[in-house]
Amino acid sequence: MLKAFDALEIDENIKVKRRLVLLESFKMYKLGFYSGCIPNVYAQLEGILTDVLIEAGFLKQNATKFVDVYKIVPGLKSNEIKSLWHKSKIANEMNPYFAELAAYKKDSSSTVSMTRHNILHGTDLNHFNQGRSFVLFIWLFSALSFMGTLKY
Repeated sequence: MLKAFDALEIDENIKVKRRLVLLESFKMYKLGFYSGCIPNVYAQLEGILTDVLIEAGFLKQNATKFVDVYKIVPGLKSNEIKSLWHKSKIANEMNPYFAELAAYKKDSSSTVSMTRHNILHGTDLNHFNQGRSFVLFIWLFSALSFMGTLKY
C-alpha cells in the first residue's frame, strides 16, 4: 500500500506527513486499536482525495477552505467545498471511475456514507472492529492504486 501511496503526485511536504499518519494507522491496526485506526483511515481517504484534487487543479485552498475551481458542485456559497460528498462529485468529473470506488460511493442505495458519518460522529459503536478496519485498508489501497494511474 505504501508503494501505491508513494507513487502519488501530490505535494511532497504533505506526502511526508500523510505517510507518517498511514504508518500510525497500520501500527494501531496491528495493536488492535481499531477505535483509533478507523477514524484515522477514514480521514486519510478524504485527505488523499483532497490532495489529488488540489494537485490536479480541481480544488484550490483558500486559507482553511477549499474552493471548487470549475464550479462543478451547484449551489455552493462562494464555491466552498464542505464535505466528502462535494469532493466525490468533483472527483467523478475528473474521472468517472471514482464513483465505483466503495470509499467514495455516494448513492442513495448505499449505506457506505451513512455508516461513515455515524462512525465519525459517534453514533455507531458497532463498527470499531478488525473487520471494518480491514475493509477500510482495502478501500484505501484501491483508491491509492487508482489515483496513482491518473494523469493530470
